[in-house]
Amino acid sequence: MDHAGMSRYTAPRIQRNDSARYGHTADYASFAKQAAVSEPRNITGILQTGAATTLSSETRISDDHVWPVSLVEVVQLALNNSEVVLVDAQFLSSSSPLLNAPESVASVYDPAIQATGVAGARGSLAATSDFVPVLTARSIYGGDNVIQNNSVSTGLPAGSVLETDSGNLQISLEQQLVTGGNLELRHNTTFDQNNVTSPTNLFPNVYEGQLAVELSQPLWGGAGEFFTAVAGPIDLISTRAPSVDQGILITRINEQLSQNDFQIALRQLVKDTGDVYQDLYLTHERYRIETNARDAAEVIWQRQQAKSAAGTGDGLAAEAQAEENYYAAEARVKDILSAIKLTENRLRRLIGQEPGHGFVIRPTAAPQIDAVSDDWEQSLKTAFARRPELNETFLTIQSLQMQRSASMSLTKPRLDLVSNFHVNGFGDRPFNDSGRTTPLRPNSYYQNLLRAERTGWFAGIQFSVPLDGRLNRSLQHQLEYRLAKSRAALKAQKKEISHELWHAFRSSERWSKQVTENQRRVDAARRQVSALDAAFPTGRVSVDRLVRAQTTLALAETDYARAMTEYNKSSLEIHFRRGTLLEDLNISVRDQG
Repeated sequence: MDHAGMSRYTAPRIQRNDSARYGHTADYASFAKQAAVSEPRNITGILQTGAATTLSSETRISDDHVWPVSLVEVVQLALNNSEVVLVDAQFLSSSSPLLNAPESVASVYDPAIQATGVAGARGSLAATSDFVPVLTARSIYGGDNVIQNNSVSTGLPAGSVLETDSGNLQISLEQQLVTGGNLELRHNTTFDQNNVTSPTNLFPNVYEGQLAVELSQPLWGGAGEFFTAVAGPIDLISTRAPSVDQGILITRINEQLSQNDFQIALRQLVKDTGDVYQDLYLTHERYRIETNARDAAEVIWQRQQAKSAAGTGDGLAAEAQAEENYYAAEARVKDILSAIKLTENRLRRLIGQEPGHGFVIRPTAAPQIDAVSDDWEQSLKTAFARRPELNETFLTIQSLQMQRSASMSLTKPRLDLVSNFHVNGFGDRPFNDSGRTTPLRPNSYYQNLLRAERTGWFAGIQFSVPLDGRLNRSLQHQLEYRLAKSRAALKAQKKEISHELWHAFRSSERWSKQVTENQRRVDAARRQVSALDAAFPTGRVSVDRLVRAQTTLALAETDYARAMTEYNKSSLEIHFRRGTLLEDLNISVRDQG
């Protein structure tokens, strides 16, 4: 049976884990329709061990060893492989929570852990167990032989042995009420038999007992359904360390907080995956640009060598400059290949792949995400409504408000109604009366009991109050301070979010302008290279001018690629700061309880 708590993806690997049956699900069914992850041949090499990534000492990446993958596909892989949710900023940190405090790391199991908690911030299963009826039974039978010192107490001659057989049966069914009261159905029976013969005894052995119903109900402090739903039954609250957070309402809020925390971690994972994917895209673009620049530098060097051999060159200095330019470009290519390895490793970590194995991951195209409205006011309203951090504070305030109200009831004196109604039974046999039972000589104990001819009852009140109620008042004051802090934090959070969102919009605006200007710059640099390259064979253009033009083109293309990448990252940042990133990718976290 599924219980509320655990986040579960529809990934096959997680579905095979029986413990992942609990909780709520990250639902990306509609998201996955966009992403049938097209993994390359011998995909087991990527997911498990496979062949080493083909980035050797050579400076070429073979298309046969490339895994082209889209942003949607890497996000899906990250979701499929995130039983424990990783954070990119924690990678290589000496204080990484994953290595130093793994219990604090977010995972799909956290909501289930919260839902099944039995102590502290316990779950709703433990809270509802307070209202499960409790059946208690106890049966004892024994005998005793005692020498009598005198005949006064029992009527036996002094020195005789008093032989007794006795038994006791106790059965009770206790039910905790949602009003804070307690209802108990209780049956007690005692049996006594001895060797005393006296005309004053009706029977030599006797069964006697009663069937009782007892009710106790708080009338003042700790009374009512609201108090019980928030704090739990008053009788279960410790008088030395009182708390008012063990009720069903609070435990359900705690489960919502746990689910909200998981959603925050999941959102950060998607954001990190998108950012690192775009970093990898930029690194591959730089590799393409620098490879083209290296090839162009090699052509310039070869052409200068040919001119020198023909005696039409610009001298050894010009040839040496062309040679140095080539080796500088070659060094940049090799450095970028190393950067591809490092950036790809960050992405592999987030999407659950082994390091340095399989194909080289290459983004298929410039990452794109749906355009964001530039309506600042509307975006801010959306952020206030959708940011999970605000939702967590709202839930915390709601919990503290209810706890404060319950703590006020706890400061009042205890005044309880206590009542009892019982039926008495008597007889010398438990069941069989052999037709000899009369009202004055009941032979069958249970027949006499069930006739309900002999009854009793009592009702009253019970009062208790600590002469100094500072402990409960201290709890109330602490909750008031915590509530005031949470409300102040909510105001500060809204201000912080407005600053975050403003920064994201201005960053997007900045990089949008950079994309436009750098595109113009690239066009101009290409025209310059084309004109100088055409004039180079005539000798009217020096090697220095051509080399500098090629370098300028490479820098312009690199700056354009960086501007495009940063613009896409800033667009992703806007979705993230608005709190709609998961929704925009059709990913939702739903409770599966």
